[in-house]
Amino acid sequence: MEKNRVSIITVTYNNLSGLQDTFLSVNKQTFDGYEHIVIDGNSNDGSQEFLSEQIDNKKLIYLSEKDKGIYNAMNKGIALASGDWLLFLNAGDKFPTDSTLEELSMTGVFEDNDLDLIYGDKLDSESRIIKAERELSCLYYGEMPACHQSIFFRGNIRYDEYFRIFGDIDLLSKIYISHPNYKYVDMPISIFEGGGVSSKITWVKRKEKFKSLFNNFGFVCLLKNYIFKPSFYKKIIYWK
Repeated sequence: MEKNRVSIITVTYNNLSGLQDTFLSVNKQTFDGYEHIVIDGNSNDGSQEFLSEQIDNKKLIYLSEKDKGIYNAMNKGIALASGDWLLFLNAGDKFPTDSTLEELSMTGVFEDNDLDLIYGDKLDSESRIIKAERELSCLYYGEMPACHQSIFFRGNIRYDEYFRIFGDIDLLSKIYISHPNYKYVDMPISIFEGGGVSSKITWVKRKEKFKSLFNNFGFVCLLKNYIFKPSFYKKIIYWK
């Protein structure tokens, strides 16, 4: 059997309709070199029953058990993955078209052994294209270069489970300071459902951002991005 090029990892908990949407989008891909790994947090809304009904789907691997948070669940998916590349599409997220993976494959990026990251654009819920950054330097300012669901990672990654919200940027920052080879592809890769915990600006999120920036880029980064910026202090009154 040919080795899987892509392992698509879906983390879900009590989101049956979102899981079904994501499963259908993945299952309709015209590209054949993938596996779909679903990590379910022991849902009680019918998600486990839905997954067990897909017994004839040879591309599906699933695990249903309690986890210690989203990044713990993602790490479980990584441990089960056999693909060269990892893509995280959580319940409710979808591919823009049935041929998204095939179009990417035709560019040759999946076979480029020198690449550490591949990423592209996203579509929002109203089908508007949200462009990704061409460079990763925005991570120094605490900003994601692309939607997490539009980034392909090499299989040798692991999320820091300390983080509840900011683990994606922390992981990318660690990769960035290792001077990776990366490629931006000018096409949408995911439709991001949005509306999750990461969309809310909270003190927990800010605290995690500060910790990640300090650990990866040092105290000077915090001085430049926050402490010496008057606009930073104005935002404090909106934190909850």
